[in-house]
Amino acid sequence: MQGEATARGAAPAQSVERSPTDEAHASVEAPERATWLRVHRRLVIGAGATLVVAPLVWMGLTRPLVGDSSTAGVVSRGGPAKGVGPKVDYEAPNIRLKDPSGKPIELKQFRGKAVVLNFWATWCAPCREEMPELEQIYRQYNDQGLVVLAVSIDGESSAKDVGAYLKEGSPRVGSYTFPVMLDTKQEAAQTYKLLGVPSTFFVDPAGVIRSVQPRVMDHRMLMENIKTIFDVPGTAS
Repeated sequence: MQGEATARGAAPAQSVERSPTDEAHASVEAPERATWLRVHRRLVIGAGATLVVAPLVWMGLTRPLVGDSSTAGVVSRGGPAKGVGPKVDYEAPNIRLKDPSGKPIELKQFRGKAVVLNFWATWCAPCREEMPELEQIYRQYNDQGLVVLAVSIDGESSAKDVGAYLKEGSPRVGSYTFPVMLDTKQEAAQTYKLLGVPSTFFVDPAGVIRSVQPRVMDHRMLMENIKTIFDVPGTAS
């Protein structure tokens, strides 16, 4: 048997005398090892649970609040604000940030005007499709009381390029001229519980959110939502 064990790469068993001290030491090591194994097992299970639960918690914290409906794009007309929050029929939470030039700007300063509050980022491809539409309606209706307020959620590293991005604009409309706020720490994004960008909140002149669109919009969809907060000249509201 010894030859067979050696052939398999195992060291041959040897008879070793154990002193009383060795026996006592072994009896102490056994429970300590058992305790360590129990603690290790709990840590592994806890880490696994964290990996499963953490993304669900983050999704819950960042999910857009769009009234009591689970469908994307919720619209409501009229009525007083039910409270303050980023959902339909609630007063839009105020945002106070800076524009690319460093000038402070806040949502409340546009009270009395209809506001298209759009969240976007320079790295967002759908945002690039939507921004020319926002610029067109801003140029067309700004003098009549409609404001487009765009909130960039670019981080510190990319926020420095926002000014150049706006100046370059698009071939279709040229430079973007609507006011822009920099949310480099994503504080406004958390306040409005964004799931992604683009996301747009349509705020009436009283500061109440009347429609939410957590997706990219074409011209038709944009105008339909604007009608919930602004009387578009020449059309039925």
